[in-house]
Amino acid sequence: MPALVTSPTIEDHFDTLLDTGRCVVEYYLTQPAATQWVAVGLARPAVHGQCADIGRRLVAGSGPTEADAISAMLGRCGHG
Repeated sequence: MPALVTSPTIEDHFDTLLDTGRCVVEYYLTQPAATQWVAVGLARPAVHGQCADIGRRLVAGSGPTEADAISAMLGRCGHG
């Protein structure tokens, strides 16, 4: 069975950068359903205001709003 490749819609957000002071997260945010948002990103620790290249990890979160999805993702980075 062949794979279906789709293009992102204009509503999707790419290359969003969030610096919490303890980590830097580059993430993608999308809404696959009317009541669900998903944030998926690469998190890495921030070192003295600079982004460290070591220790990157994949983090994800979901929720009924954009803010909930981002908060859930940040929870996986050690933020509450």
